[in-house]
Amino acid sequence: MFDYVCHQTLTGVEVLSTFSDRVPRARDIESIAPLFWADHCLECSPPACYASCEMFEANEIGRCRRVDYMELEAVPGFDFPVAHLRFRKWAKLRCPYNTLRCLPPQAFLDDYSRHEAALRLTRKADAASKLAPKKFRYPLSRVLHHRYIRGFWPVNSHVVLGMELCLAFYAPVGGGRLILDAHDFDDLLLTRHDFTVRQGLNLWRIPAGELTRAGKPVLALELYPADNAPLELYMLLSDLVSFKPGSTFFKQPAKKVKCVAWDLDNTVWDGILGEDGLDGVKLRPQVAELIRKLDERGILNTVCSKNDEALAKAALEKFGLWDYFLYPKINWLPKSGNLVEIAKLLNINLDTFAFVDDSAFERAEVGESLLCVRVYADSEAGSLLTRPEFDVPVTEDSRKRRAFYMAEEKRQDAFTESDSGDYKSFILSCGFVIDVAPCKAQQDIERCHELLMRTNQLNASTNRIPMDAFQAIAADPDRLVLRVKCSDRYGEYGTVGCLILDTRGETLLCTDFVISCRVAKKKVESAVIMFLMQKYGKSIDIVYRPSERNHVLREEFLSIGAEYDAQNALMRFTSGTIRDYDWATVKEGGTK
Repeated sequence: MFDYVCHQTLTGVEVLSTFSDRVPRARDIESIAPLFWADHCLECSPPACYASCEMFEANEIGRCRRVDYMELEAVPGFDFPVAHLRFRKWAKLRCPYNTLRCLPPQAFLDDYSRHEAALRLTRKADAASKLAPKKFRYPLSRVLHHRYIRGFWPVNSHVVLGMELCLAFYAPVGGGRLILDAHDFDDLLLTRHDFTVRQGLNLWRIPAGELTRAGKPVLALELYPADNAPLELYMLLSDLVSFKPGSTFFKQPAKKVKCVAWDLDNTVWDGILGEDGLDGVKLRPQVAELIRKLDERGILNTVCSKNDEALAKAALEKFGLWDYFLYPKINWLPKSGNLVEIAKLLNINLDTFAFVDDSAFERAEVGESLLCVRVYADSEAGSLLTRPEFDVPVTEDSRKRRAFYMAEEKRQDAFTESDSGDYKSFILSCGFVIDVAPCKAQQDIERCHELLMRTNQLNASTNRIPMDAFQAIAADPDRLVLRVKCSDRYGEYGTVGCLILDTRGETLLCTDFVISCRVAKKKVESAVIMFLMQKYGKSIDIVYRPSERNHVLREEFLSIGAEYDAQNALMRFTSGTIRDYDWATVKEGGTK
């Protein structure tokens, strides 16, 4: 937030949408202590310098303008206002250090929205005040805003446990440096942090305890470019926050890799395609063999390369590799943004990605923008299969995983080309069939165990069951382990679900319910649940334990009619309340 708010139309915000998924949202934050930044000068002693300084330019309230900035009420994809900043020579931003008022993010946004509404009214009075004598021209909106932000000023701002300063901004040009200083109540320097500004998205987190020294309270923070260099940036978040327990915003890489994104030049082949041409680049045979072996393990491959798309496709087809890559992104955009788009298209989490590139710059851009993505140099490619993150269960389904995704791509293309635009109608037109049967065959046991161990988003209990224990459950006469397969006119989805049931009580109890993201949004959950309730003539309770990932399944359960019993960790379904169960034909593939 900023001390003086100048609402103007901000141009060039289209690029910001690339980063919206990588900037903290209100849902990620437990509480926020807003910081209100204002521009100041590094060298002068206002107001005495106003008359003598050749760089003086009055801002809207008569003070020296050292930073050009426009704060917006909203930019699509961001919960907090965005400010476009241009630092002039000797410019700095300064803010009172607020730990006095920490609010839930939505409460603060609602409060600030009401304040904004009041500001809009007072700006009309500001326009009228320009007709008054000069000494009475101090803007009423400025008075109102000043009174508002004083409620956030420090009285004795000691460290608040769990809070951290989060600076998130987009820099159109990189290479500069930003300095962050913290000052005490005598305005003496407590700590200094020095950051290199990269082109693209920058995310900095500083624990509140690292802003002070020897437990002294902080009065103010100052932020300014090193060496008086001009700097332009879009500030997306610049406040003290505490993240929710289990928040996935700054999450670490997952234990296992599901997709490898490959650079091309001097990574998949030797040479630079744009300079050496199609005949000048030479395939690295060890990389081609690695791509094939990853595919056999069920680890997906994609391309993330800055290149000419048509030429790159021709080279990959020449080398017999084009069909191995799903949703390749070959363009001149930042690779971190391309990876975000690929993850959306594959419907898998970014933390399951690995990125291989020969360029240290590109590895840094991805690694610093996407902390959850594993990053490897091209020289490390030969050791990937020996690393634990690539040691994954290999089943009949995993060997076909690429084919399943290629079929899904055809479905999505067909839906895009369809006239109705109604997704349910399209699924029905595909002849969607769900096959539910006891898990008996060894290949079914292996695949269901893989689902239990690797699925996160659509996993109700999040139990990780060792193979020997799972085999014992499958053999237990008092338990029923079901595997779920799906197919339609575009092909097989493979085994996409596993359920563990206890059918002995008056209500069916499902202790484990796992569905692959491969069939997400196709209402497989409701169709299977309705099928079981009709088969056994009972309602069903599904054990649901919230995790940092499975909120997706929680929302799906609630949308199809579940009643959530949080005290007993159960999603309760009855036949009279369940919805959207008629998207598919369900058949029983076996009996018990």
